[in-house]
Amino acid sequence: MGDRTLTILLGNPSTLPDPAPPPPPAPPTPEQIANWAARQAEAAQIRFIIAGATVYNHSETRLRWTDGKSGKSYEAWSNIDFNHLNQLSAEDNARIPFLSFLFVSDVDTVLLSQRLQHAVAVPAHPPLPADGPGFVIVAGDTTDLEAIAPIHALHDFYRAEQERLAGGYFERERLRAESAATAAAAPVAAKDNVMWFRPRKGSRYLPQEVQEEGAGQ
Repeated sequence: MGDRTLTILLGNPSTLPDPAPPPPPAPPTPEQIANWAARQAEAAQIRFIIAGATVYNHSETRLRWTDGKSGKSYEAWSNIDFNHLNQLSAEDNARIPFLSFLFVSDVDTVLLSQRLQHAVAVPAHPPLPADGPGFVIVAGDTTDLEAIAPIHALHDFYRAEQERLAGGYFERERLRAESAATAAAAPVAAKDNVMWFRPRKGSRYLPQEVQEEGAGQ
């Protein structure tokens, strides 16, 4: 483990009696049942989208997602940097009629070309809108407006909050770089680690003779 050590110690099984089982839960009250039913009904109305977003050169994003209702797969290209939408607050999510789970990755074609020692270009795609945030569907059923609605909602929200969302991203990146610089300037000394393993816990797992021996002490 580099300049650290890991020591693994094998302990003796516990001879303590088993803890008492927890008391059975109290039956739910009518009010609790009503609240649970209300929450279930509310959750059933929430639609969500799980999308992979590959951002190229912090200028355009390739989106891939599967519609949960139809099971159809989609692909689109967007003219916004989806890093700006990657950490929405609870208040932001409340303003969007869809709950989004974004998995964002970045590709810097210049750095990647240098690393691979051959030219890497952004994949070919149709021209993107030039009059503000927008996207173009390149794969999937474009007539299924319900499946595309979450992407429209994200772009509408970004159009309204672009300056704030971009500013929040740049501030997070500034703090991340500052934290990395601080850690590099004063690295924390590596610590050795000790891990204990006990074969089993609870006297019911011990051989009978061990239990009797422990009881006589």
